[in-house]
Parts: sequence; structure tokens; C-alpha cells
Amino acid sequence: MNIFKKIVNLYNKQSTAKKYFLLSCFVTVVDYFVLTVLHRGFGVELIAANTAGVITGFALHYAMGSNTVFKTQYGVAGFLVYLSTFLVGLLLANTIIKISVMILKEYTTFSETIMMTIGKMASIVIPYFVLYYMRILLFSLLRKLNTTEEKNT
Repeated sequence: MNIFKKIVNLYNKQSTAKKYFLLSCFVTVVDYFVLTVLHRGFGVELIAANTAGVITGFALHYAMGSNTVFKTQYGVAGFLVYLSTFLVGLLLANTIIKISVMILKEYTTFSETIMMTIGKMASIVIPYFVLYYMRILLFSLLRKLNTTEEKNT
């Protein structure tokens, strides 16, 4: 068995919370890579680069997580749950990274790279928990709605 299959098998044996955490860690690495390449490598403004990273992360998280973590289909309703929570997360992430960097510029002598990294870390933690619990709630409501509709037909 190759290493990729071993990783997938190990991932599939985890609880929902652990799967969400592991997937979020992977997506965070990709998100941070996109942010860093765009902002530091190409000079793209911080919020625009962060938005590009978060959008990339959203697409990966939806593709990899909606079925394996939340046990939902890729239908319109499932996509709308991911999209609506993504928009909340994007607003939170961009607000947090902007405020964090502004505060660090005012009160520290850190380099821009360090400030960006600290701001990015801060913009990951709060949205992570907010989105996880929002998605659990919304997917639970969606399942109940689907179950009710099936009973009525």
C-alpha cells in the first residue's frame, strides 16, 4: 500500500472533529502559501492576497470536507451551507488580519513578514471554531429538514 493510501485510510478512521482539524491544517498550509506568494512574491495587497488564499482554502475544504467530515452530499443545499459560512469566515479573517497588522505596526518593530504571519495566525483561530460549529449546526438542520421531507412523501 502506498503512503497516500495509508494517509487516506488513517484520516478516514478519525472522528469528525479530528477530520475537520486535520483538513483545516492542510487547507491552512495551502492558504498561507497562496497569501505569502501573492503578497511577498508579487506585491499583491495584504487583504487581496489573504482573500485569494481563503478562497483557495474554501474550494479545497468544500471538495474534501463536505462528504468526509459532515457526511453530506455535494448538492445545492450543502454548497450553500459551505458558501454562507465561508463568507462569514472570509469577513472575520480579513477583519482580524487587518486589525492585527495595524496593531502590530503601531506597537512593535516587527518586520512585515512577521506581522503578516502573526496576523494570519490570528485570522485562522477564531474563524476555525466559528465555522466548525456553524457548519455542524447548519448541516444538522439540513439533515433534519431532509428527514422531515422524506417522511412527508
